[in-house]
Amino acid sequence: MKILLNLTLEEELKPLAKSLRDYGFMVDENSNFGKINWLVSDRRYEIIILEDNPACNILGIEILKNLKKKTADLPSIIISKSNSTKRRILAYKNEIDDFIEWPVSKSEFAQRLRNILAKRNPSAFKQIISCSKFKIDFDSFKVYKNDRELNLRRKEYDLFCFLIKHPKKVLNRTFILENVWDINADPFTNTVDVHIKNLRKKIGDKSGNIIRTVYGRGYEFTGK
Repeated sequence: MKILLNLTLEEELKPLAKSLRDYGFMVDENSNFGKINWLVSDRRYEIIILEDNPACNILGIEILKNLKKKTADLPSIIISKSNSTKRRILAYKNEIDDFIEWPVSKSEFAQRLRNILAKRNPSAFKQIISCSKFKIDFDSFKVYKNDRELNLRRKEYDLFCFLIKHPKKVLNRTFILENVWDINADPFTNTVDVHIKNLRKKIGDKSGNIIRTVYGRGYEFTGK
């Protein structure tokens, strides 16, 4: 699940982004509100989270209102340090999915986020996904092959989850990079190829039949 998290203060943005990653979300951090339109048009997000603080001229609700003219189906959450009933009503009038007063516990925030996304895509939050000989337990962040746990690093786990959710589809490197790594990833790097190579070793795919290379196009998870 790819999230665009927009907060103006780095000391609040970084810890919240880390917490959401610990809960299994993939997060792009952004403190430059002038970049939001470009980010949403350039990348694919399941949800956008935006600060609203009129006292500091940070008008998150108005920004989302304009964004929804182009991406009406994009789920959204407003984070606000104000308990203004007027701003809350304005948010809901503009079909913003949730209005969260800050501060809030990280576990509550993650659960409210999950609730919104699960309504849009119930299958995305299954606790366990099985495909051929593989099983992923999303609650424990563990991957099994033939009921034996695989020792995957965090980014290898993220990559495998992404591939298994798109079975028998050829995914190009740019698409994988944009959805598994954050906005700071170098598009000219070979990090996708390196992680695929390491992942194949750990899942016992020396011949490249499970994660198939489609030359000139990308990779396909066959599950064989």
